[in-house]
Amino acid sequence: MIARGYPLPSLAITGEVSLFRMPESLATQLEGRGTYTDFDFNATYNFNRFAGVQAGYRKVNIFYDVERDRGTLKFSGLYFGSVIRY
Repeated sequence: MIARGYPLPSLAITGEVSLFRMPESLATQLEGRGTYTDFDFNATYNFNRFAGVQAGYRKVNIFYDVERDRGTLKFSGLYFGSVIRY
């Protein structure tokens, strides 16, 4: 799910949430299970039509468990970037 708003003509605020859980029927067939969660919230300020800056916060959590293999990936934090269009 993604939502975006423009409080000012040159400022975009965006929120995105992505979730996935392996269905139980498929997990039983594959003898494993897994989940994926991704949350991203950011703001983009455009100086003009061609350039802008972006700052945001992102949190990702991935888990899987298959037979004798299991893993977890977690990271979160602030990020900064630039936007260039042509």
